[in-house]
Amino acid sequence: RIKSVRDRAIRILHFAPPETIPSVYFDKSYLCAPDGSDKAYELLRRAMLEEGVIGIGQCVLWNRQTMLALIPEPDGIRMQTLFYRDQIKRLPVEPRQGEVSETEMQMGRMLVHSMIAPYQPERYRDEYEEKLLAAIQRKIDGQEIVAAAEPRGNIVSLMDALEKSLAQQRQPELAGIR
Repeated sequence: RIKSVRDRAIRILHFAPPETIPSVYFDKSYLCAPDGSDKAYELLRRAMLEEGVIGIGQCVLWNRQTMLALIPEPDGIRMQTLFYRDQIKRLPVEPRQGEVSETEMQMGRMLVHSMIAPYQPERYRDEYEEKLLAAIQRKIDGQEIVAAAEPRGNIVSLMDALEKSLAQQRQPELAGIR
């Protein structure tokens, strides 16, 4: 009796600049396609793109009223479901912030700066899925599947790792100076 009526409609409540929504509110992504009104869809997509805004709205998904963001893209509109404020979990304790010296900050900034690169999704792959598919294929081929040994972890000082990483980053620079 408390189910929301499923009517396939998306109600736009207002428009907002995308940077005003903290990323913690984003949940799942869906592609939106026009349902008979190609012209209205294209008008909405292009108007949002030109204004640099996204639509904030609601719809019914799986019998529940769902908050969403309509995000215009060059090829269409992506619907990103949003969490309601009360669904966002807060940290049970306030994280402590350690003291950081200016030298340490400088090393941290150097490391971050040395690793800046554009995001290229084609460079990354799901290694777990690759291993799973390979295991499934071995099982299909009649081979026995053996569990891998648990890797042993070692505790590393973050500052030592930072200094080592920076030293590795500097080596190519120094090689060019010689």
